[in-house]
Amino acid sequence: MEQPDSKYSSAIALEGTLPTLARSRNAQMHLKENWGAKKLKPILAMMRAGKLEGALGDEIHDFLDDLIRNEARTAWTGYLSGSEEYPIEIREFGRVYFVSAEGDDSGYFLDIEAARSFISFNWCGDVREEVQEDEDSDENEDIDSR
Repeated sequence: MEQPDSKYSSAIALEGTLPTLARSRNAQMHLKENWGAKKLKPILAMMRAGKLEGALGDEIHDFLDDLIRNEARTAWTGYLSGSEEYPIEIREFGRVYFVSAEGDDSGYFLDIEAARSFISFNWCGDVREEVQEDEDSDENEDIDSR
């Protein structure tokens, strides 16, 4: 996923989302399915610390990047006006957001307002918002504590 220049954006790297994802029941469920219950606790410990280390850390990084992109729901949609209208979406998984526009995914954000600011900064044209109902996420309960 493309990471915008932090000097001009509130976007963060995947590592900055790890503590948030570690609290996501949905993320925990996928991690447990992929690595098993035995490895879940050390994986979550790495995520809570905000650091993925070693070969396992590299695997988790790639897994989470794909998981976020593939399992995200659309949290906001707008359209960039011009000769044609182009959709711009803010997508969310586990309270982690990213912007999807013009065929590319950009950035990670910990709140929807930061993602909307990113859109305003990068697409200065007329953006028309499509109103959607906001759904609550599953979040913030460890499945390994049951």
